[in-house]
Amino acid sequence: LKGSLSALKPQVHEAINAMSLERDKIEHKTSIFNNGRFRDQLVEYHQARAKIEELEMAAEHRDENVNVLNGQLEQLTLELADVKKQIHDKGKSMTDAAPVIQMRAAIERLKEENREFDILIGVLYHEVTQARKGEGNYKQSEDEESDEDY
Repeated sequence: LKGSLSALKPQVHEAINAMSLERDKIEHKTSIFNNGRFRDQLVEYHQARAKIEELEMAAEHRDENVNVLNGQLEQLTLELADVKKQIHDKGKSMTDAAPVIQMRAAIERLKEENREFDILIGVLYHEVTQARKGEGNYKQSEDEESDEDY
């Protein structure tokens, strides 16, 4: 195991040296990028990024406001629908002739019943009158019979 490790040591050192060179190249390019010709563009990028974050926060705030307003709009829409229904029902009942027709039919039934009672009263009056006349004749005939007895 030690023998294989010692054989790998030069390869590992070579890989470490290669990585160090690549790291140095990246650091050099980064320093050129940060301090060199791209410095202005980097500042603009950071400013633009900050502005985007600010706008995103404002958009989230506006979205929340829109959601609240949509809820209020939905509630008002429901209330408006209720009011429209009430107005429609009131208007319908004002123009609906069904109650008037029902009242007229009830009045006609009452008139018919009134006529029937008038006829019944007339018949009863006639019978009572005839009965009284009959009683009167009966009483007269009894009086005549009682006069004859004396």
